[in-house]
Amino acid sequence: MKNEDPSKVGKRIASNYINLFKGRFLSHVIGFIGSIMVIRILLPQDYGILSLAMSLPYLLGSLGNGGVNVAVTRMVAMYRDDEDKVKQLISSGIFFDFMFGTLLAILGYFLTPYIFTYIYDKPSVIPYAQFASLFSIPYWGSSSIFQGILGLEYTNHNGNMWIVHYSIQTVLGIGLALSPLRIYGVVIAYMIAYIGIIVYGIVVLTKKSLLFKPTMSGLKELLNFGLPLTLPSISSVIGGVYSVSLVNRFFSIFEISNFTASNKTGVLIDTVFNPLGYSVQPTLSRMDYNDKESVSMVLSKLYKLDLIVNLPVLLTLEFMSYPIIFLLAGQSYTLAPLMLRLSVIRMLETTLSGYPILNAILLYSGKTRTVSKINTLTQIIFAGLITILVPVYSFWGYFLASWVDFLPSLIISFISLREMVPGYMFPYKDTLKIALVTLTVLSPLLYPSVITLIFSVPLIFLLLKTYVITKVVSKEEINVIMSAIDSSSLKVISPIIRKVLA
Repeated sequence: MKNEDPSKVGKRIASNYINLFKGRFLSHVIGFIGSIMVIRILLPQDYGILSLAMSLPYLLGSLGNGGVNVAVTRMVAMYRDDEDKVKQLISSGIFFDFMFGTLLAILGYFLTPYIFTYIYDKPSVIPYAQFASLFSIPYWGSSSIFQGILGLEYTNHNGNMWIVHYSIQTVLGIGLALSPLRIYGVVIAYMIAYIGIIVYGIVVLTKKSLLFKPTMSGLKELLNFGLPLTLPSISSVIGGVYSVSLVNRFFSIFEISNFTASNKTGVLIDTVFNPLGYSVQPTLSRMDYNDKESVSMVLSKLYKLDLIVNLPVLLTLEFMSYPIIFLLAGQSYTLAPLMLRLSVIRMLETTLSGYPILNAILLYSGKTRTVSKINTLTQIIFAGLITILVPVYSFWGYFLASWVDFLPSLIISFISLREMVPGYMFPYKDTLKIALVTLTVLSPLLYPSVITLIFSVPLIFLLLKTYVITKVVSKEEINVIMSAIDSSSLKVISPIIRKVLA
């Protein structure tokens, strides 16, 4: 398969990102309102029961679904011109997801009495947790529907699915939390919210005539690609349980509360980072990896895009951690701003090194076993480091481990990429230029205050303008961005963006 013209690839990625960012942003705003209202309505006791009840389906869900969700995106994107093949893959994925979700629901139902009696020592929560186990069915039932639509690059629908999900969850969650159902009602709202995604997706696929009978050959193809990805999922769950147990054992109560408060910025990070990760999946899945020159060009463009999108956000969090945390959590969390700054260091390292982009290229080129080994290695190193460092240095040891655990995997990823694209060189000059321009423009944020935080938005616009003046962003790339905006629902703000980028 011949690779497309770079400008067309760029426009597709930009269009996908715009659609997904809009959906993610609006859905998170809606979801945040709903979450706050439910917390206030249920009060600490009932909200604690709800959190415990939902913990088991979330824990089981983190094991993954045999990598089928990733496989659906890749295979559908690869064969999007073969309608019969796309029908087979999406339908087989949906069938597997419902069977997998049902299996997890049954497993969760029968494990609940033992886990909540002998491990959690919370037997009073058993009825709620057993009911919550049903959540696994719609949760996983929506997976291949969403991923199949993503693989077809109907990203406007993906964004709408997020909005539908959080809208239903917010409206029903608040309403049912106020009803006599209380905790059960909120769990029902969570389930119906995912059913909303399923219904929306089925309607889209039906209108496109993209549903068919599932086949064993289609299911086998999905599992052959996806199963190697289950090892890091399993080790991630084990590692997550282990790291949480260490944190709870060696952090003081004050440190734990501040650690949790520092994670409140996760919604902001997810709103920016998550859509970019989704937006490149179809393009990377369709690439001809035998065309080394095109792969090298796309890799460089994606790395640059990742820096331009993520670096300003991360530096703003790093510089403005104190006013951000105090606004979100209050001034009693005096240690949380420091913890936020320490956690952002890891994200700055991975962004500047291009680690997420390297992993994405390897994954969607079909090197699933390599990616599996790399991710598992990172988790093993992190577990080993926190075992040594956390008992001695508390939260400093935890963050220190997170700064270095991925470095061996980064080296292995780069070597694997060089084998795939001989002669590829890391773009040191572009990295240094983008970093210096970003640091210079955002330097006023080094003097943190609420007033400075307000001015961070104009600074971001100034930064975009500076990217253009310093030719970090070329005229060709500006044309691609504007073309994507003009063809999206953000067309109304096109004149403003055009002036900024002029």
